[in-house]
Amino acid sequence: MDYYFWHILYVQHQAILHAQVYLSSAPMEQLFFSFEYGVMLTVAASAIIKYSLHAADARRTDPMEDKAIYVLRADVIIKSARVGTSDAPIK
Repeated sequence: MDYYFWHILYVQHQAILHAQVYLSSAPMEQLFFSFEYGVMLTVAASAIIKYSLHAADARRTDPMEDKAIYVLRADVIIKSARVGTSDAPIK
């Protein structure tokens, strides 16, 4: 599981580097890529939060009873942040 976590971080880092190149160009492209980066950031934050909750639950001897509530709250916060960053429909 740690491999996937580091792979996600690596892909995100590469996307940031490529976004910096494009953000130095025309203003319309800057606007477009800033919205795309915002969407990508919210998706990555959601994956990191869910992975952290799962990893914490896997290390415990007794199951985490409030895990579902934490995941629900994280989803609500992330999806409300996604509404603020784009006009894309929330799935």
